[in-house]
Amino acid sequence: MFDTLYSMVLLTAECHQVIGMRMMKAAMGGAAAGEEAILMMSEKTEAALRHGPAFLAGGSLDRIIEDYRAIVQANVVRLSQG
Repeated sequence: MFDTLYSMVLLTAECHQVIGMRMMKAAMGGAAAGEEAILMMSEKTEAALRHGPAFLAGGSLDRIIEDYRAIVQANVVRLSQG
């Protein structure tokens, strides 16, 4: 249980980092901001379609959190480079 809670805390902190980076990109405007918004929405839709039914069917919360963390961490790396 504590491992799950710890993973959720890490995911929350990592999400806040991505939100801040995306806000900065949006504030700068231009084509890159629009592309980022489209990417963000497609990621969220894909994740909901992938994990929503799995979670409702009794899927592993730990597995879902780990997948979300991998996506968020990839966003941190990508947004840090641009």
